[in-house]
Amino acid sequence: MTELQMEHCELTYEGAFVKSAFSLVDSPGKLCDLLLDALEAFGCTSADLVLEEGEPGERGVACEVDELDTRVTLHGDRVEIHCANFVTGTAPNVAAMFDNVWSGLAGLNGRVVAKTHSFLFEADMRIRGASYQELLDRLAHPPESLPGGTETAIVY
Repeated sequence: MTELQMEHCELTYEGAFVKSAFSLVDSPGKLCDLLLDALEAFGCTSADLVLEEGEPGERGVACEVDELDTRVTLHGDRVEIHCANFVTGTAPNVAAMFDNVWSGLAGLNGRVVAKTHSFLFEADMRIRGASYQELLDRLAHPPESLPGGTETAIVY
């Protein structure tokens, strides 16, 4: 069995709304209040808030949660949460953040209902006890029709 050592892990969440509610971004003060209420337990203040400008789909309000190295962004059609350093022990705090944000959205606008929840985990690992080439050789063999010395590569 190949042993891996976790070097770094990131988590990105996107919760898309069933029906867009772009009127939310017309009231950035309400979104700011919502984020500060939802993230109060993590020490967030108005200094952590950022208004995001641009096309309607990119406008929103973001809050930096320094304690968790996380950014929470509310748009008119989705919620995004990016945890740049998702380490052991942060999952309960990130889950509480999700609950607080979705509860706040439901209280602010009853039309805001989740259509999809998407999670992307990105992990950098170090192989222990074997070289990268040894691992690749076990997973994929170059076809015999290729010249000798051809090495394999895998992206997963």
